[in-house]
Amino acid sequence: MPHNAAVASGSPVPSPPPARRPPGRYDEPTSPGRRVAVAFGLGFAVLVTLLAVKVYRQYGVGEVQLQVRGFRVESDALVRVQFEVGKDPARAADCRVQSRGRDGGVTGSAVVRVDPRADGGRTTRVDYPLPTGSRASTGEVLGCRLVPGRP
Repeated sequence: MPHNAAVASGSPVPSPPPARRPPGRYDEPTSPGRRVAVAFGLGFAVLVTLLAVKVYRQYGVGEVQLQVRGFRVESDALVRVQFEVGKDPARAADCRVQSRGRDGGVTGSAVVRVDPRADGGRTTRVDYPLPTGSRASTGEVLGCRLVPGRP
């Protein structure tokens, strides 16, 4: 086609051929380094996942239901906290109980062990007498978690 010839509308415009690079100069490197890095990364991800599962099983919250039923201040040195714990009857749970004074400061705290149930019941009622350092105005259960491992 001459330089000054008009291109008909709708007809394809020829494109120049792709530029060729000299062989061996710009090719992708073919080393096993990338494969080793990918394999190492995948292995590391699997190891981290397995470690996370192990830690969760040992220290994880698990299935524990907690319902605080109430509290009763019995003296300047004692508050009674009532709560229910629902859990696997073959497992023990630890529950964090605390009391606070009128100023909001903690006056007493304890970790209460809720033992496994031999009768197969899932719910255990607890009536815990919590000693306090000064008069409490509340009693609360901060939470419960299954004890790691089997009893």
